[in-house]
Amino acid sequence: MKKKGIELSRVISKEVTEAVLCKICKNLLDDPMECSVCNSGFCRSCIDSWRATYHSCPNNCSNFIIRKAHIIVRNILDQLEVKCENNGFGCEKIIRYENLKKHESECELKPTPCFNSKNGCTKKVLSKNKREHEDKCEYGIFVCKKGCELRILRKDLPNHSCIAELKNIVEKYQSKIMKLSEEAKKTECDLYRAKYKNVFFCCDKCNDEAMEGITYRCTVCNDFDLCGVCYNPSKHPHRMNKIVPIALYTQLTNVNKINFDARKLRVDVTVLVKNYEKIDHVIKFKTPHDSNLTYIDNNHFEVKQDKEVIKKFSFIVAKETFDDIEFYIDRVNCHRYFGMPFTIKLR
Repeated sequence: MKKKGIELSRVISKEVTEAVLCKICKNLLDDPMECSVCNSGFCRSCIDSWRATYHSCPNNCSNFIIRKAHIIVRNILDQLEVKCENNGFGCEKIIRYENLKKHESECELKPTPCFNSKNGCTKKVLSKNKREHEDKCEYGIFVCKKGCELRILRKDLPNHSCIAELKNIVEKYQSKIMKLSEEAKKTECDLYRAKYKNVFFCCDKCNDEAMEGITYRCTVCNDFDLCGVCYNPSKHPHRMNKIVPIALYTQLTNVNKINFDARKLRVDVTVLVKNYEKIDHVIKFKTPHDSNLTYIDNNHFEVKQDKEVIKKFSFIVAKETFDDIEFYIDRVNCHRYFGMPFTIKLR
């Protein structure tokens, strides 16, 4: 075990009784404590370390408590004269035991960590030289006065470039923004999925014609569906398939409107589509007003699992027909589908 008491070589007094020695480290007691059963003396740090491992006193006492050493032991200690622990760094003072802690905490020759240790400085300097060292320490922090006003280490000042540092910060925050944006898209899709209305299906129990979220279809009965509220596996005799809506995110990126002729308007639309599903999808864009639109560019395309694509499609619509048109994704190869809708303003 590492010795934690005061080394006997530092004691100036000629006679040191056994009563003032730690029974663990064998050095002079430091912050003296004792066992309530055997009255053996220990340094506080020594007995604390011992008890962290063992459940008994070093003399195998049980049902004991650790308390302050007896007043007689403390009086004997207070009469001893001891060298400062910093004598190896030049402190030649000899101090009464009772004043030792106070002196050592204030000793100018005590080696202490640099204030800039949190910035990477590993040096220890004498207390009296600490201010001088910190004024020149290469790990000191400065605020750039060239324009960026960033906090910089002294050692980095010669190679500091405001433009390069600010560029790194911008790239860092752009990366964070992209990550948060992606998380927001996924959350929006999950919320939309939960509220999605299966408009082409009707619950055969409650007759709800716009079932939301997850639905169930019987594998035996012909066209038998239940909404999530009515579904109870113990109440239907056949196995039912769980049908989860598809999550596809869409974001309108560009709209270009051109006069096709005196009565019609051509609209070129660019849309980003993100597929959060674990399967590929063949999809197309759809609107409730399809009968009033003429598509120039075929709006069918494929998007791979966990990928995004940018799709451009065009249509022609009669002027003054609509103020705006809402589009959503119509999945070609599945009946239970949905996409985040987007709106095109025509006027």
